[in-house]
Amino acid sequence: MQEICAKCKDDIRGGAIFVEAGDSFSFCKTCSHLLESSPTGSVRNFLTRAKVENWVSRNMREARKRREKGEKL
Repeated sequence: MQEICAKCKDDIRGGAIFVEAGDSFSFCKTCSHLLESSPTGSVRNFLTRAKVENWVSRNMREARKRREKGEKL
């Protein structure tokens, strides 16, 4: 069974599992890197921010993922 990222729903291969307040969250490589570089480092803030994220932030996150995979426009 393939596990999926808690944020972007991609495969978690190469990612990390974060534990906060007794709950574990699996993230893909890109999202775990973004979470580690986040100033707060809070998993719950990282996840809820995605729900209220505007289209500009969403496009920037998607562009980072494409660049990491080597895709170009």
